This record gives sequence, structure tokens and C-alpha cells, in this order.
Amino acid sequence: TGENGLTVTFEIQDESLTILSGNSSVSGGLWTSTIDVSSLDDGVLTITATEQDLFNNTATTTHTITLDTTPPISTIDTPISEDNIVNFEEQSDVLFSGTGEIGSTINVTITDSTNTIGPISVIVDNNGEWETTQNLTLLNDGTATISVIESDISGNIGAPVTHDFEIETTLPIITINTINGDDRINENEEINTPITGSSEPNLPIIISITDGVETLITNGTTDSSGLFNIPFDVSSLDDTTLTI
Repeated sequence: TGENGLTVTFEIQDESLTILSGNSSVSGGLWTSTIDVSSLDDGVLTITATEQDLFNNTATTTHTITLDTTPPISTIDTPISEDNIVNFEEQSDVLFSGTGEIGSTINVTITDSTNTIGPISVIVDNNGEWETTQNLTLLNDGTATISVIESDISGNIGAPVTHDFEIETTLPIITINTINGDDRINENEEINTPITGSSEPNLPIIISITDGVETLITNGTTDSSGLFNIPFDVSSLDDTTLTI
């Protein structure tokens, strides 16, 4: 504001002491001016406005603003779900996190190219971190992509950041072959009874055999064809129906 008919001169100075200047006439008690500040450095700008009336009375006022023209840079913490694979047990509660500029808004989108979750808006906390937990059961198995776009408090929009991960929620199918050809274990077979079957190739498996009182457990792995053959000594188990 100012006194009608007078001219206000002003300067804008950045923290590197670069100065822009201009002037504007007061009309209706108001003055206004548009100025290009692209030559000034980001940071605090000090605006100084001076007005002198016909009697050489001078009034000066200052005001500070922040110039922020730098797009924010965001990151995504990887791998997703520790191994970059979301499995059946994890799919309903998957944590996504990363970093950004304090106070910025992170828009998160997750897609399998057919189905999309989001955008979900998350605010970057005072530690410069963001996170969101999402249910991915809507997405299909295969490659999925998380994309984040950050908007800072000054309205600058950062470049999209993406990361691919895998969704694998199909449970493996395991079969157990007939034990010893007849599903019976005799005295000669009990110290070396092979448990055989099939599942997916190169997968770890856990086999347990119990008589209802004692349980034997052995770990194994399927071979490249998905077959397994794990010998058991069941001599410590009671003669009864065993459950594998």
C-alpha cells in the first residue's frame, strides 16, 4: 500500500546480495509490480520498498519471502518386501517407503499394467521419510511397478521415480508318492524309509512324520525337475497310522 499519486521504489535482494529493482505508482492506495526473479538464487529474498512524498518524507518497509525453484528429489527404498518378491502371505500388507523433502506430498501409484492402486498421497515427515502400507491382492502375479511423484510445499514437482518388483502369490503344489509302494513300513524298511514326491523345481521343503505323540522333521530341497527323495528313520515311532 502507499499514498495515492506517489511512486514506490523497491529492491529485491537474495542471500548472494544480487539485487533487482523497480518502481510502481500508487493508485487507489495500492501499488503492484511484476518482476522476473529467475536470476536470483533460491533461498530467502528480502524486499525493500521505499516511498517519498512531496514534502520529502520517506517511508521504508521490508518483507522476506522464500524463493524455491528446485524440484524435489524422492527415493524408493528397495528391495520391496526384503527380496523384491511379494508372496502370498505378504500381499495384503506390503510396506513401501522412501525419502523426500520435508513437508512434501508423495503420490504413490502401484500397477501391474492392468490394474492400478492409487494414487495414494503421503506426507514426508520431519525426518525426510515417507511410507505407506498397501493391500496388493487386486494386482496380478508378475512384474509390478511402484511410481512416486513428489510435490514440495512451494509447488515444485519432481521427476517420477519408479521401481519394479515381482508378485508371486500362487501357492506351490506338493505331492507325496505312495510310501514303499504300499503305504506300509515294515521292520526292514523303518530305518531307511524314503519319502518321495514332487513340487516346483529347486524349492526348499519341510517334511514331518508323526505318530500322534512324536514328530520327526527333516528339511530338503526339490531338484531341478521338482522331485524330492528324503530318507527317514522312523524306528522311534509307534506302530500305528503315521501322518506325513
